[in-house]
Amino acid sequence: MVTFEDIYSKEFIDLFGQKKEEIKQIEVLEEPPYINLDKISDILQINVNYTNENINEYDDDGKYDDEIKEITLKQNKPSTRKHFTYAHELGHAVLGHSGISLRANASKSDIDILRRNKETVANQFAAKLIMPKKLLLDEIEKTIKESNLNENELTEGDFEFIVKKLAESFNVSVEAMRYRILNLGLFVK
Repeated sequence: MVTFEDIYSKEFIDLFGQKKEEIKQIEVLEEPPYINLDKISDILQINVNYTNENINEYDDDGKYDDEIKEITLKQNKPSTRKHFTYAHELGHAVLGHSGISLRANASKSDIDILRRNKETVANQFAAKLIMPKKLLLDEIEKTIKESNLNENELTEGDFEFIVKKLAESFNVSVEAMRYRILNLGLFVK
């Protein structure tokens, strides 16, 4: 049985504050997407709702309201988008972002610097949460072996193939997986 304590750093687990002991005991799922976000929200006592209605005037994909401890997600988005947005909104909760936090496109001109910073930090949290480095490394090794790739001479095509396979396994977009791999410094020449 692999638990969160086995795959996340102490620093990451510490972000969960008073709930860190419960969080580190969560079991990693044996099948993709590996990280049970519902279990985390249950421990944090955060309600999660899905809607087909607009969340706000910007039609954002999700929001976290810290006053009522509630995450609202757009139901009609692709599963990869909902999965990342869910983790992103959990990031706002864990990081103590007050008020209503919205999963937004950071390039919108009316979002101030503080909000953009909160969004960036919540994105980083989400990436670490649902694409933990240890699991990524294990899945990369498995994909290379199962696909009979030469790990010492990976081509750009091999890299894109690996990114696509990992994105499917972790239920994230190819773009999110590519950013995570590059931010971790994996596959550098």
